[in-house]
Order: sequence, then C-alpha cells, then structure tokens
Amino acid sequence: MSGRRIVFVDRDGTLIEEPADEQVDRLDKIRLMPGVIAALLELRRAGFDFVMVTNQDGLGTASLPTEAFEAAQRFLLELFASQGIEFAAVCVCPHLPRDACDCRKPKLGMVAAFLAANPIDTARSYMIGDRDTDLEFAANLGVEGLRVLRHGAPGETWAAVAARITGAARRAHVHRRTKETDVEIRVDLSREGPSRVATGLGFFDHMLEQIAKHGGFALDLACRGDLHIDEHHTVEDCALALGSALREALGAKRGIARYGSAVFHLGGPLAARTRRRPADGARSTFLSLLGRDSGRGTASAGARREYASHGRVLFQGRWTEPAPGDPHRRHRAAEHQGQLVIGITA
Repeated sequence: MSGRRIVFVDRDGTLIEEPADEQVDRLDKIRLMPGVIAALLELRRAGFDFVMVTNQDGLGTASLPTEAFEAAQRFLLELFASQGIEFAAVCVCPHLPRDACDCRKPKLGMVAAFLAANPIDTARSYMIGDRDTDLEFAANLGVEGLRVLRHGAPGETWAAVAARITGAARRAHVHRRTKETDVEIRVDLSREGPSRVATGLGFFDHMLEQIAKHGGFALDLACRGDLHIDEHHTVEDCALALGSALREALGAKRGIARYGSAVFHLGGPLAARTRRRPADGARSTFLSLLGRDSGRGTASAGARREYASHGRVLFQGRWTEPAPGDPHRRHRAAEHQGQLVIGITA
C-alpha cells in the first residue's frame, strides 16, 4: 500500500514519564522518557512523520482543567520542536472510559480525520505506546505496535524500538516478471552482506556483488532470463528491479550517502576499484567490463535508452549491425555497449 510512513505515538508513559496521579497538569511533572529525542530524530531521518495520539481522561473537568493541560502540552510541543521534532497531527481524546465514545484508544475515532486526508503505508507505519490499549489501537489501525517502558525489557527502550523500525524500513523485496525475465530481489540497507546473486552471467553476478559490498548493504538477487536469446534482457531487468528495491528501501532517501556505478561491455574481464568522495566520505563502486558480447541473439541498429520508473537507475545500450559481408557475422551479431548506474545519495 502506498502512502505516508507514520509513527503514531502515545504521550504519557511513552514520550514523557507518567506521574503517579496520571495527570500531567504542571510543567514540573514533565520528564522525558530516556532516549526519546535521539530515537525520534533517527526515525525522522529514516523518513517517518509523527502523529501523537493520547487519551486524556476527563480533560476539561475539575480533575484536569483545560488551561492546565494546554500549558503543559504547549511546553512539550515547543520542547520537541526545539530539537527538530514536529508532529503532523496531535489527536486527543478527552473522554472517560464510561463515556463510551468513538475516539478513545483503542478505537480509531480520534485519527479518522487524519487518515481521511492522509493515506498511510500500513505495512511501513507503526504505533508506539506503553499500554495494551496502544497495541490494540495498532491492531485496529493495521500497523505494527511496539511497546516502550521506563523499566521494561531491553527491547522496550526507545533506542531498541527505533533500531527495530529503521532496520525494517531499510529492507525491501521486489519481484519483477516480464516476458524475457523473472527477477526477485531482496535488499537490506541496515547491514553489510552477505550477498547472493545468481543471474546466469558470471561477470554480472560479480559486478552486482561488488556494488553491494562497496555500497555497504546486503543483496539477494535471483534472475531467470532468456540468456539463449540475449543477455541484455537480464542486465536491464535486473537493473530496473534493483533500482525499485533501493528506492523502496530508502523511502525519503535521507540518512544514506552511498552509491554504486558500473560501466560494462558484455563478455570481458572485470576490473573494480573503490573511490571515496571527499565531500562526505561516502563510498562509490566503479566496475568496468571490457570485451564484446557472445553474439547470441539479434541486435537492432541505432541507439536505445531506458530509465527505471522507480529509483535512480539508467541503462544505455548501443547496437551496431555488422557489415553484410562480415564472415564472422554469425558469431558476432553485434557489439553491445551499455552503462548501468545505481545511485543512492543523502
């Protein structure tokens, strides 16, 4: 499902510690949960937006006057904003459980207007809270629910929750099927290798493995292509599928500065080297394959260029028909030159 990647987050007990009386009605009661600022900044860099969803029992009554709540809430939002953390929406239910309203978590009433105006990617959105009702809210919303506790298990700290989300956010699975090829790719930008590549073209396998190795990510790629007709179908479709997978894993393309590029002529020896860009230290991979193609299949005269519909992938090809009287025409159907560029930048 396409849409915004949202982290829905509870307030009391999640963003801030919950006081003994369960009412944050004074500034001196505000205590940030350990690690919350660093975790939210990490999630923001990974491309997530935030929506606060909070039950405030009896807001507007004598137990929680509106003025007291708003003063503490305003201070809290300004505090987060000063650290670069903004909320796309703040949703508050003021009712008591006995009111049987439609907006109190785990019901979805308080986020209905936001969801109507902002389609979300449920597969890549999350709810973070401290209570069972927060996890039930996540289930009703169709997103994964994660728990944060002040004195919980190691996996329930803000740092652990952020690491889990960003790790999952930088993985992608793409399956691309055409008349000529069947390509399945998994990428994981949160770890380095190991990589497994099987396209039926040894030189191309090695080239893609080197891009993943020097780019610092894990790649699992399998392609069944019509190699008995022409290798370029396999090369093109792998490039297009890889570009789609990288774009999906990157999301907003923030927080990563690495890229790989390859320039090749089919069928020749491989040379590889790694260069470092002085501006940000990001690594790049430059691979060169020199030689002619195997001569299998037919080639058309002129030039051809294809751009991926997703990602930043470019394949350029030029085919030159051999002369009509060439005695080696059967064995050398064409000279195939191309360029594959896979770019990922911060």
